[in-house]
Amino acid sequence: DDSVDPADVEAMEERAEELTQRAVVAAIDAQRLLEADWGEDPTDVDRIDAAFATLGARGIICEHNCTETISGLHHGMAERLKRGVAAGTLLPEAARGYASYHDQDVHRVLDTGELTFGFSSWCAEEEAAGTPEQTAAVGAAVAEALEQQGLAAYWAGHPDSRVMVAGLAWRRRVPHAEVQELREEAGLGPE
Repeated sequence: DDSVDPADVEAMEERAEELTQRAVVAAIDAQRLLEADWGEDPTDVDRIDAAFATLGARGIICEHNCTETISGLHHGMAERLKRGVAAGTLLPEAARGYASYHDQDVHRVLDTGELTFGFSSWCAEEEAAGTPEQTAAVGAAVAEALEQQGLAAYWAGHPDSRVMVAGLAWRRRVPHAEVQELREEAGLGPE
């Protein structure tokens, strides 16, 4: 008889859940130990967050790791702007453009310390990118916002080029809310 005893299945499921919970706790503990070594000063990723906030206040919508490729970045961010304007959550006159980086950029920064940012201007009336001059203005704003945060930004000044920051130590703090969500998904109580 090849049948499986339901009690055995239940015991295996309970064991799998227990192992998952232990793995989540171990990963959270390891991340917290890493973060403790970083000190209280802002990390380079914290500086990027601050630059993105500055750009957002200037009408340049920013998103971390928005997709897998540069073409996906441009498509995804343009769609986000269209949806925001259509839903009324984004005023057309306030949406100057966007900036982001993608999954391949994250892999590169982990290997080389270099992160590149894609960007474009936005014309809500046309539901498309603005003029090359408007796009160049967005690129200049991205480079400036990153530099204001103490990051070494390089941009060739051309609307089709990307802004690059070199010498990054990629350290992203895990927000408390995300830790709580992970613990909850694993069936654990609050931290």
